Amino acid sequence: MGLVEFVSGPETARTDVVVGPGIRTELTDRIQRVLPDRRFAVVVDANVGHHWGDELRRLLPQAKDWITLPPGEQAKSSEQLVELCRKLVRCGLTRSDFVVTIGGGAVCDVGALAASLHLRGVPVVLVPTTLLAMVDAGLGGKCAINLPEGKNLLGHFHVASLLLCDPELLTTLPDRELAAGMGEVLKYAIGFSTDLLATLEACSTDLHGLFAHDDGLAIIRACLEIKSRIVTRDLTEASDGDRILLNLGHTTAHVLETVAGGQLAHGLAVAIGLRVACRLAARRGWLSDAEVARARACTDRFGLPFVVTDVLPDFERPTEERIRAVLARDKKSTATGLRIVLPQGLGHCTVTDADVDELAAEISDR
Repeated sequence: MGLVEFVSGPETARTDVVVGPGIRTELTDRIQRVLPDRRFAVVVDANVGHHWGDELRRLLPQAKDWITLPPGEQAKSSEQLVELCRKLVRCGLTRSDFVVTIGGGAVCDVGALAASLHLRGVPVVLVPTTLLAMVDAGLGGKCAINLPEGKNLLGHFHVASLLLCDPELLTTLPDRELAAGMGEVLKYAIGFSTDLLATLEACSTDLHGLFAHDDGLAIIRACLEIKSRIVTRDLTEASDGDRILLNLGHTTAHVLETVAGGQLAHGLAVAIGLRVACRLAARRGWLSDAEVARARACTDRFGLPFVVTDVLPDFERPTEERIRAVLARDKKSTATGLRIVLPQGLGHCTVTDADVDELAAEISDR
């Protein structure tokens, strides 16, 4: 994709975005182009280390240190963040150095947040290894950890200097992880692009096969192009900006992830959140029955869940009171209420005030 430039007030940040099969083998050269003659430490997802560690160490022999984090949401805790920051100090990383983070969305989040905090900030290079991280988490500078009170409540904006997406890294992902990534892909299709929706309606549902070919590469690029158009205009989610639209499906998702204690994969939670958003939009007259059916059919064809128990059979549905307590801590809450993103016709979405009781009742059925 090339250079993506983000402007926030007087500050300008740039991400060099590189997407292509086998591109990981050029990692050292790509880093040298963006951050020449500087030292770095590598933060790597434990699962990635298991499958790709030997190759990555050969590709990055000059790394000062290799720091392993647990995969998934386990990485996004205050304890993991502080321990990572301490390791960056102990390995002697200076303000002239940078961090390379290789892993899924959660590990990219905590690695970027640690880089933003180390000595008040050093650059970060992201090499996402899950579909969700490639199409969403890696681009745009948002990085955060979870608190017991909710998802992503402690965070910052720290734009990566280089984002390198190699779909060959998806070959070792379990089927469910690829399906989770499709939750974010569908967000872009339902909320922003009927062209992408049509592509998803026609493409193979064999996800490992899909992302081994050009069709999958085109899907990744389409998602990144949509996100870059939005985030370049509104890096830090200004009150009157468009970035909040990328939260389509996420209000429900974050509630379900919180009450599930981190056991529900983010992308699968987003898929459930998209179903809720479409139902709420239909009640407002913003989606026709045919549009709701089309969105649902596309979500169904990739085997994405309808309710949490499709994924976690022993899940106990939360009470509406519990849900309202979590919603009160949502980042989209204001002094006057809660904002939510809903589709306004397929391929478009808008921000609206939420009826918290209506939303809590809908979520409690999930």
